[in-house]
Amino acid sequence: MRGDRRMNPGVLFALALCTAALGLASPTTGGAAASGRSRIVDRIRGQAIAAAHPPMEAPSVVPAARASHMRDDDVVLGVVVGQESRAYPWWIAKNFHVVNDTVDGVPVAIAFCEQCTGAAAFRRDLDGRVLSIEVAGAYNGTIILRDRQTRTLWAPFSGKALEGPLAGRTLPRLPLSLTRWAEWKTRHPDTGVIWGPVQVRGGHGSWYEPGKWGIVGEMAATLPGWDPRLPENVLVYGLELPGGKRSYPLSEVKSHGVVNDTLAEVPVALLVVGEFEVVAFDRRLGGRRLEFRSAAGGEAVMLDLETQSAWSRQGVAVSGPLRGERLARLEGYVVEWHVWAAYNPDTEIFGGVRPSGHHVAAGVAFPNLFLPSVDGSAPEELRLTGDPTLVALWTTWCAPCRAETPNEIWCGAFSPRPGSRSRIASSTSAPTISSNRCCAGLATPGWCFPRSW
Repeated sequence: MRGDRRMNPGVLFALALCTAALGLASPTTGGAAASGRSRIVDRIRGQAIAAAHPPMEAPSVVPAARASHMRDDDVVLGVVVGQESRAYPWWIAKNFHVVNDTVDGVPVAIAFCEQCTGAAAFRRDLDGRVLSIEVAGAYNGTIILRDRQTRTLWAPFSGKALEGPLAGRTLPRLPLSLTRWAEWKTRHPDTGVIWGPVQVRGGHGSWYEPGKWGIVGEMAATLPGWDPRLPENVLVYGLELPGGKRSYPLSEVKSHGVVNDTLAEVPVALLVVGEFEVVAFDRRLGGRRLEFRSAAGGEAVMLDLETQSAWSRQGVAVSGPLRGERLARLEGYVVEWHVWAAYNPDTEIFGGVRPSGHHVAAGVAFPNLFLPSVDGSAPEELRLTGDPTLVALWTTWCAPCRAETPNEIWCGAFSPRPGSRSRIASSTSAPTISSNRCCAGLATPGWCFPRSW
């Protein structure tokens, strides 16, 4: 692009890189899980991949003082059961997605999806029987769990049994902290941590981080619809109470310090602890409702306005007239928006709906690209003229890319404004995908599908 290289705000720039292909469905808030049109087990994808990655069983644990394999900035999933605390490093859990463990004598299952930043901990003993949990495949944009004893399918973060002999039951949840290793061992100096060889830091899922951009194509294909009310990767804290569901974007909660809200007639208080951990409590205590504000320093994270008592992240009053009192903890979970919306299409959003999409900062310029044409002619410059343009960059050796780039779903999601021209430019697509296959809608006035590079 010559001359003024500032990007027009109307340009939509999507990088679809192999395993980060968009794979978006047409905008909708519908949920297939509740439609009853087919069995969940018939809609699961990636079953062969799941079978090739069995869960971690009874992992080796080392004390924090001997955890030479850990780095202070490692993200960990932390749990406290009874008198024992334990950390499950993100970089180890990503290779298994489920850990069947026993903590302080309690059978525990850790579920984790690095692609959607979702994590949860459950007791896996039910009706006197200890269940062994595994990943069944991909569903609703994330993993779906299955127990080996009954083959029941379980939602990975709510612990609800969706289909099978135990349908309708729920695994008891355990509080889980998503935080950094340095923070976790400061809170729990005597913690244990799962051991793993440093080699597994690389490989599968090593490029993911909390709230990463985009959705892997295999996961995106399992979404029942696309809820455009928030960008797909926004981290939200999802909370469900009898009679109501609400998602709280972490950025919104952080901006408030402490959120005093009411959900399904239950007064709730929420706050973000650290980077991406949320705690929520019932604000009722002894027949009255408390209002909270944030507090900094020491053990206290919030103060109630009524008595000026200071409260810890565990919901315990550590000073003031209410010292020793405890608030009832509410169990939601942090996950990326597309997964919460897929399981809860009727969810409300705290703070209202914000424009979806990834906004381009002012002054950002698309680089000059001279790309060879597939017919062997001289390289041409990829010019962005100011019209809305979707640019798909991919590679011919990536089978999912060839199948998904570009396709009818992209065309449906990228609709031009009335009276404007819109273009789709795609690299290396001509040998395998024709413009006619992309979608017939491109032939309508206002659409231009240029020669592929």
